[in-house]
Amino acid sequence: MATIATFSVPARSLALSGALTALPSASFVCESTVVSGSGTTTPLLRVTGASREAVEDALAADASVEAVTCLADHSTEFLYRVEWGPEFDFFARVLPGSTGSVLSARASGSDWSIRVLYPGRDALSTAHETCLDHGIDVEVETVRDLDPDRPERFGITNEQREALLAACEHGYFDIPRRTGLRELATDIGISHQALSERLRRGHDTLITETLADGDSAPL
Repeated sequence: MATIATFSVPARSLALSGALTALPSASFVCESTVVSGSGTTTPLLRVTGASREAVEDALAADASVEAVTCLADHSTEFLYRVEWGPEFDFFARVLPGSTGSVLSARASGSDWSIRVLYPGRDALSTAHETCLDHGIDVEVETVRDLDPDRPERFGITNEQREALLAACEHGYFDIPRRTGLRELATDIGISHQALSERLRRGHDTLITETLADGDSAPL
């Protein structure tokens, strides 16, 4: 049964500890992730709660950031492409493991809150144990099992659930990807346009419906 876990990770163990200390009112949200030809992780980072000058000064001084480029300036909200150090790249691979998918990642105060979709609790447990084995300070805050008989509980259809699980299990969300959209669509038996739409709608709905904390279960 698919499982969504929410993790709390101290910024000092992951990234942006210096920036968060310098900007205590700021919020940093990873919007999406790009993987370069060298295999490094380059997420787009949306920042609110501070001026552009203050944000860029803080990012430039942060030890976890190797390079940063502003892509959009909306006066009170800024979008950056960030090149991270090796610690972040390593963590970005270890936490989701080989079968998980990061749904959201937000940093504020002194911690990161990260939600990951796993194909089941065994995959979650393995990823969590791997983090601990490597000395990564990760706390599991909530765990939700997605009832296969009740996908509507999270606002998604059966078709969207099947598409999301297939994408997760075949490595479509991996860094780097183990399969492409067309290959995955062929495996499922639908067009790549239909699969793209199911993934987009299902992903958006799943994130929206699970952002608020709900009942949790022990790991």
